[in-house]
Amino acid sequence: METDDSWIPDSFKQGMLDAAAGKLVDMETVLSGAKPPPHRL
Repeated sequence: METDDSWIPDSFKQGMLDAAAGKLVDMETVLSGAKPPPHRL
C-alpha cells in the first residue's frame, strides 16, 4: 500500500519530473511578460 501511487494524477507526476529536471520558470518572470529561457533537452 505504501508504494501505491495510482491516486496521483499523471499531470502532477510529470510536473515533479519537470521540477527535478530544472524545467521551471520563476513566476515573477512570467508575470512581468519576459520570455522564459529556451527549453533545453
